[in-house]
Amino acid sequence: MKIKSFIYMMTSAVILLAGCGGGGASSGTPQPQVPTAAVVTLSTTGTVPSGDAIGGIDVTLNLPPGVTVKATQNPPIPDTGVVVPQGTAANASSGTSFLTTYTPGTPGKVRIQLISSYGIAPNEAFALVNCDIASGSSPVPTDFTITPNTGVSPTGVIDVINNGAALPTVTINFSAVIR
Repeated sequence: MKIKSFIYMMTSAVILLAGCGGGGASSGTPQPQVPTAAVVTLSTTGTVPSGDAIGGIDVTLNLPPGVTVKATQNPPIPDTGVVVPQGTAANASSGTSFLTTYTPGTPGKVRIQLISSYGIAPNEAFALVNCDIASGSSPVPTDFTITPNTGVSPTGVIDVINNGAALPTVTINFSAVIR
């Protein structure tokens, strides 16, 4: 009887200990997540005169080294789905025209020109840019920059009511998420 009890206890102990693995994890240091994409959201901040709206935006997104967008080479235009209108700029009834160009290089540049005959609301996102990150590159959100194209306005933003007058009270901003 003592032998049966001993065998039973030993068998139970072996079964219990066999289930105490480590969850199947490897014994090495976990590898860091390698970034493969970045999503940049462009938006406006500021005020427009009562009864007015944003009539145009002209801005260049400067890409850090190792970051590109999918685009045709001639003419250099971002592929469909790379630059996506957002907010009222995405509403077909807003009478908005979207023109984008891509200049590869270091830095790569994505120029976004937006014109709306009915106006775009301030303080909202107007474009989302989907970027690719090359293997071995590790950009951070602050590596991206924007440059307002100041041909008609110091901030790159014009109004609807006053025939495209500058809107110096509206600025263009961005945020980037690395994935």
